This record gives sequence, C-alpha cells and structure tokens, in this order.
Amino acid sequence: MRILIVSSTENSMAQRIASELAAMGHETAFALHGRMASRLPETAAAFRPDLIVGAALTRALPDEVAQEHFCVLVEPVMRSDGETCDVTLREAAPQLMTRPILAMRSLPPLRAIPGRYREALAGQAVACLCDVIALLPQPAPARMTDQCAAL
Repeated sequence: MRILIVSSTENSMAQRIASELAAMGHETAFALHGRMASRLPETAAAFRPDLIVGAALTRALPDEVAQEHFCVLVEPVMRSDGETCDVTLREAAPQLMTRPILAMRSLPPLRAIPGRYREALAGQAVACLCDVIALLPQPAPARMTDQCAAL
C-alpha cells in the first residue's frame, strides 16, 4: 500500500510511523504541511497514495486533498483526569465536526511511563494505523498482519 505521511514538522511520531509502515512492506513518503504555502495537493497527486496519514498537524489538510484521498488524522487526546491519554485515528473529512473515530488506543497513566511518553504515543499511533489498514479494501502485505498482531 502507498502511504503518504504528512506532518507540520519532522518529528519522532511521524518518523516512527513512516519507518514501521515501511518495515511492514508499505511504500511510504513524507510531506511537510506547515505554516507556509503547502504543495501537499501536488505531492499527493504525484505520489498517488492509497492512504494519507496526518501526524502532529498544526493546520488542517486542504479540502481538495481530503476529498480526493482517504485521509486519517492521528490525534492524542488527554483525558479529563490529566493522567491518561488516548490516541485516536479520525477520518479527515472536509467538515471538521463530522470526523468519525476509526481507531482508539489508550496509554498507561503518564506517571507509569516517565520519559517514555512520546515513544508510547507513537507506538499506539502505529497500532491504530494497523487497525485501520486491516479494514481497508487494499490487500496488505503478508508480513503486516503478523507485525500488527504483535502490537
């Protein structure tokens, strides 16, 4: 599967998502979508991804990209207790209020993983992506199922 990872900055979560999906046999590419004018529509048209993953975005994906491609957003969500966090994967629909949750994983309480928060967050993001990729109609590489099952 061809997967385009989009982020506002080069960060550890986007890098881990890209490296783990590539290790599972997917063809991945990375695109920056920051404050300046984005070339994301052109990048997506040239790469022709089966899936676009928005990780750590500070601005919305352009509507034209979300309408032309299946896009998901990785979103960490702090719970009201201030101690636990969930990672959700939402479909990036052009209307922000209509984004269904496609997958969700919880992190252990933050005090249980001091200094490992970003690593745990990225791991759960990859696990969510495995859940969603397993549901897509595109055939997944044979090795992916085994690696996702281990998460």
